[in-house]
Amino acid sequence: MQIGIIGLPQSGKTTIFHALAGGEKATSAYSSGRLDIHTAITSVPDERVDILSKMFKPRKTIYAQVTYADIAGLDKGISKKGLPGPFVNLLGQMDAFVLVIRAFDDPSVPHDGPIDPAADLATLDTEFLLNDMGAVERRYEKIVESIGKGGKDRDLALKEKGLFEKLKAHLDQEQPLRDMELTPEEFQMTRGYGFLSIKPVLIIINIGDEGTPPTLEYPHQKSALVALRGRLEREIAELSPEDAPLFMEEYGIKELSR
Repeated sequence: MQIGIIGLPQSGKTTIFHALAGGEKATSAYSSGRLDIHTAITSVPDERVDILSKMFKPRKTIYAQVTYADIAGLDKGISKKGLPGPFVNLLGQMDAFVLVIRAFDDPSVPHDGPIDPAADLATLDTEFLLNDMGAVERRYEKIVESIGKGGKDRDLALKEKGLFEKLKAHLDQEQPLRDMELTPEEFQMTRGYGFLSIKPVLIIINIGDEGTPPTLEYPHQKSALVALRGRLEREIAELSPEDAPLFMEEYGIKELSR
């Protein structure tokens, strides 16, 4: 599974990336113009695998793996210019997203304007919706044109036309595609278009060391919202297994995000 981590400038996105990666160093990097991507592969702890490993004693125990991608490329003018093309193409390859939202106040980390988690979340959410609206409208126009020309797969084109009319109507209500109740066949038909709002999303509210999570609601399907002390979690992730529990106890952290 590939999970893309994105956020507005100075949100602490890279800090969260290192916290989730569990101290793993970035295994690869890619750069194209202003678009920079760093990835890290981590194993997912699973008690069921541990039990089976103890029972059968294999030579090697292999856990499910997650690839985290720290994707840079957003700038302060996103709401005016929209998502950059290369950025959209990369996001389309992800299986899910982590949206990092800043909720900490730190003079050493400058922020343009007041700290407003709700506004930042709305900015990212809106850009996903606008991107999908454009993609749906472009594809719909091609489908209608194909039907008018009497192509070979008319029945399939008519079925796809009906689906894209549903997608458009849903997006027009400013609701993400992940909220739609699609049949397995309909969902399969959406694959390949890289719709962003159809993918599962975890929203991480990045609070300060002593911060209090803001009151935010995100009542959408395939979504979750959590608050993390990003800087502390990163520091703990880089500690040895012996030292980490002491640090966690000092700050009252019962469980790490990874």
